[in-house]
Amino acid sequence: MSAQMTEKPCHTLKRRRIARSTPTGAPTPELSILACNSGWQISQGWVRLLSSESSVGQWKIPNAIIDMLDSADSDAAVFPPTILYNEGWMLRLALSAAARGTSCFPFSFLPDSRWFSEALLYSPFLPRFKGDPLSETWTHIDGVVGQFEFTSTSKTGLELSSEATQFIALEAKMFSPLSKGVKNAPLYDQAARTVACIATTIERARRSISDFESIGFYVVAPAEQIDQKVFSEQMTHTKIAEKVQRQSCLLSESEVQQYD
Repeated sequence: MSAQMTEKPCHTLKRRRIARSTPTGAPTPELSILACNSGWQISQGWVRLLSSESSVGQWKIPNAIIDMLDSADSDAAVFPPTILYNEGWMLRLALSAAARGTSCFPFSFLPDSRWFSEALLYSPFLPRFKGDPLSETWTHIDGVVGQFEFTSTSKTGLELSSEATQFIALEAKMFSPLSKGVKNAPLYDQAARTVACIATTIERARRSISDFESIGFYVVAPAEQIDQKVFSEQMTHTKIAEKVQRQSCLLSESEVQQYD
């Protein structure tokens, strides 16, 4: 990406803060919904970004792959355009641009921060025994920003660096809601699950909220969904806290029943 390109926003994001609660002396975790005013349509800026990065990567990426991507929105396409033009790739392009200095989000990359797509976050409710009906697996997160590494046994299992000062989690939604709970925990939805996993990841790193300069959970979605308040109820501190507490209580009760 040229310096001239990095000076221009890749797109306009409209920020809506849902709720904030700040302990004394601690940074403010953000629970926000980011609305893309362009409705997630491919803008000229994104097209330039894609072609610019492709030309840089020709030496590593087979030309056949680049040709297939170039044809994705043409009559010569060899796979559905949504393989490329989807919420996951839009978020990756925005994160790539933001990491290079383009203003795409209401937060900035701190020194030594990087981004990663489709990381796995530890859950506080991993299986306690085989067939545990209230457990969950690791949580996939669309995007993360911060200082982190990966576990020695996984290429995507995220662990925060011992001196981490930034941890941002992002979910991208294109005309779809946040997922609801599972069969045995119908109220433990995607927002609550993600925030619980963020807290667990911080705890595993033996860090506290006050150690972070930048921390938060964001949903990135079309402005139309934001205006319709599709995510509003799920993205409040109160609702998230209630749902995580309820899930914790359910597990505690099941442990008591198991040993009775």
